[in-house]
Amino acid sequence: MARRKFERIEIIAALTVLVLFASNCGLSKDKKERTYPEQGKVLKMRLPGTDDASGADVTTQRNGRRTQVVPAGGPIYEISTETKNYEFQSRSPKDRLEIGADVQFRIDGDFAYIKAGEKEAKYRVVDIELKPTK
Repeated sequence: MARRKFERIEIIAALTVLVLFASNCGLSKDKKERTYPEQGKVLKMRLPGTDDASGADVTTQRNGRRTQVVPAGGPIYEISTETKNYEFQSRSPKDRLEIGADVQFRIDGDFAYIKAGEKEAKYRVVDIELKPTK
């Protein structure tokens, strides 16, 4: 009789440890809240393969013939914050930002994640330029 009582206590203790372990291992469905510390304004957009300043096609000379250079990807956006100017390239032509729109974003490695409602859109960071101090 005492042996059975001891086995029940062992089983209850093992189950308790298992439940506590599972709750601490991230098995819960709670998503980590993402923060977007950067805030800026979309200044302009250009298509890949065009010159930044004039919007003219970027071309190369090869064997006396003109050939157009067209990089892969979607449009490139210039976004200005208080201290920096960024250039982000969308991964798809479907991803669009409105010129003059205020955006919130975060940088993670070579990518920027722009908040879009409850979701976020992923852009490749093409360039980061510090603004001169006043």
